[in-house]
Amino acid sequence: MTYPTTVIGTKNQVVIPSKIRHLVEGVKPGARVIFLPLSPHSIQLNIVPKDWIKTTKGKYKNWWGKDSTAYLKKLRQSWL
Repeated sequence: MTYPTTVIGTKNQVVIPSKIRHLVEGVKPGARVIFLPLSPHSIQLNIVPKDWIKTTKGKYKNWWGKDSTAYLKKLRQSWL
């Protein structure tokens, strides 16, 4: 599969080709994006969800292998 290319304009603006815009959810006017440099010759573009907090709520609930809410509550009680 060949991917469409684009040119960086004189004001360093980039137009995302329509074939790509239709493949990725959230690519529309006004969307926020993050450019992540992967190497000196490679960039990754990520779409930032409109409500990042709602999108990530509960995603890392057991990140440390235990219930972080209960752990923090117990820790705070030990300070009293």
